[in-house]
Amino acid sequence: MKKVLLAVLSLVVLASCKKDKDNDPSPSSAGQGYVKPAAVGKWLHGSFAMASFWGYDGSYQGNPFSQSIAFDFKSNGSYEMYYTGQTNDFGCTRDAFSYFKGYAQFTDSSFTVYPQSGKFRGYYSCNSSANFDRTADASELKVQKFYYTFETDANNKTWMVVKFDPAEQTGSYFGPTTW
Repeated sequence: MKKVLLAVLSLVVLASCKKDKDNDPSPSSAGQGYVKPAAVGKWLHGSFAMASFWGYDGSYQGNPFSQSIAFDFKSNGSYEMYYTGQTNDFGCTRDAFSYFKGYAQFTDSSFTVYPQSGKFRGYYSCNSSANFDRTADASELKVQKFYYTFETDANNKTWMVVKFDPAEQTGSYFGPTTW
C-alpha cells in the first residue's frame, strides 16, 4: 500500500532523455536547494507483479502491473523525480508517465521537494482517444516532505529508505542507479 501511495503522491515521468550538467543550476533552483552529499545521484525504486496474464488461447498477454519511481538529486540543490506505471488488462495496456523538476532541501532526516515544472502523459492501447501529454499546471506542483535514512545490505549496497512519516515501520527502498 505504501508503494501505491508513494506512486500516487509522487507522479513523475521518464520524459527526459537529455542529461543535465550537475554543476549548471537552473534559474529556478539557483541558491534555493541543498542536497546532502550522500544523496547526490540517481535513485530508483521499482516493482513488478510476479504473475503474468495468459489468454485462453495460450498467448502471452503481459505483466499485470509494474511501477518505478526515481529521484535524480544534483549537488547544486536541484532534483528531478520520475514515475512510470503500467497496467495490463488482458491485452489493454495503460501507461502513466510523470516528471517533476525543481529544487530539494535536505536536513539530516528529511528532504522537501519544491517542483517548479512538471509533465504528465497517459497512454491507453485500447482507447487511444483518451491519450494525453500535457504540462503540469501550478496547482499540481505540490511541495512534498519525505523522511529518509540510508541502509547498507549484506552485499555492501547502500539503499535510501524513503517514508512519508518518520514513524512508519517500513519505507520504500531506492537503490543507486544510472541512466
